[in-house]
Amino acid sequence: MEKFVKPSVMMSATNTLKLLKVDHEEQDNHVDVNKVKVGLATERALVEHVKNSGAERLRLEFRQNCKLFLVKMVSKLFEKAPVKYPLVRSLSVLDPRVLLKNKELSSQKLTTVLGVKNKINKKH
Repeated sequence: MEKFVKPSVMMSATNTLKLLKVDHEEQDNHVDVNKVKVGLATERALVEHVKNSGAERLRLEFRQNCKLFLVKMVSKLFEKAPVKYPLVRSLSVLDPRVLLKNKELSSQKLTTVLGVKNKINKKH
């Protein structure tokens, strides 16, 4: 999302849940087409192409298409990603790096995992 969403919008997404709530399809949250990050090699190729052909319109059209692709890809990832489920987000506590980094947050995540497990056990 950092390739096409404004840095000011991304700064507000300090955790996974907030990231999921960012409206990545809203045009006001997007950077200008000229600032869409397409990669270093692609950027060089675009500059070379414009230099050789003078087709600035094609460069802008390409960048716009890249942005549209990125928006649709992020939408599909959010739709399919299990990150929207609290259990999946909380399972990051099983990573020792996460566990050691913030013990209070790890404790909350572990409580969530155990709570979901207990809820499942009660249903069966």
